Amino acid sequence: MKKTAFLTIVLILMLKPAPAQWFELPEIPQLHEFISDTLMIAVEPDSIPGLDSITIRIEDDRDLPPSVLGIQQTDILKVIPVDQYLTLDRSLADLLTAQLASDSIQHTGTLYIGDLVFWYDDKPAFARGRRLQAYTTYYDDNDQPVSDWLWEISVDKVKKEEEADLVGRLLQKWIREQSAALKAEDYHSSFYPYFHRRQLINWYDLIVYPDGYGLNAHLTLDFPADQQKKWVRGSPGLYYRKARHHESVAIGGRDQHWYTRLNDDLVLKLNATFRFGFNNFDSHHYAYVDIWNLFNLNLSFLTGIEYRPVYLKGVFAGLGIHQMINLIPLYVEGHNRYIAADPDSELEMVMKVYEPGLTITLGVLLP
Repeated sequence: MKKTAFLTIVLILMLKPAPAQWFELPEIPQLHEFISDTLMIAVEPDSIPGLDSITIRIEDDRDLPPSVLGIQQTDILKVIPVDQYLTLDRSLADLLTAQLASDSIQHTGTLYIGDLVFWYDDKPAFARGRRLQAYTTYYDDNDQPVSDWLWEISVDKVKKEEEADLVGRLLQKWIREQSAALKAEDYHSSFYPYFHRRQLINWYDLIVYPDGYGLNAHLTLDFPADQQKKWVRGSPGLYYRKARHHESVAIGGRDQHWYTRLNDDLVLKLNATFRFGFNNFDSHHYAYVDIWNLFNLNLSFLTGIEYRPVYLKGVFAGLGIHQMINLIPLYVEGHNRYIAADPDSELEMVMKVYEPGLTITLGVLLP
């Protein structure tokens, strides 16, 4: 009888619906909560007389939420890489509208934000740092194009400045310059004809020396600078030198390039390069070399003019004057003891430190 009663109670409990919370699984966070982080960017707009006075519309055409400036990579505990969202406390369009109101912009039409990129450029050794690249367009009330802008903004980092503050200053500088360009009607009648992104640039410098030639190869990705008067870039370079009785191969890890646009077709380029590599000597000509002569260590400087039209897609070319300084000097033929069959002979040793050359540049630019 007791067994029957016990079984009856168990059966009732099994048939009775259990409280819903018994079957609730622990809430699993969304995947992006595991693999993402947020960096809040605070930007205080200038004093605003009133947004009702604004007659120009701001359209954010980026493929991001209105309050998100971009996505970058960061490391949790300096080990785990995660995406980090650069986020505002308001929409980007509202922030730009507030700046236009502060500057009393009376234009009509629409300003479109096409692209906005924050990144760190470590290629230029003398101008490395945070960058803001942006592309904006302005259309009138009849939806006719008026102007576009290719923006490249940088600021100097303040000592011990937090990253969020640095990004905020970059953003504030950009919105102020965009507002100033509208107010001054600083327009570009010819729109950038390609999608705004990094360009693939591949070029070769053929250097003609008195006793041979050199070839310097470059490959880099950079944002377009066609609307700028001056800009700085950096790139790695691979160098090969063929002389009468020796050859060299070296790497230029920090080739620095300073550009100045002279007109719509021509660009002035200044280049400085530090190279490290190795030399190979003709054993039939040199009876003996010191171990340190096997290393190639030099500085080079280039001044040249390039034919690189605005908004180029395709081949560009240039001419320049090249000067190389051998920090580990090479030999001048006929004046050092290593040409003699007897390495102990006492012929005068004269070193080749400076080597001038003529440079011919040929490259291709693909937007």
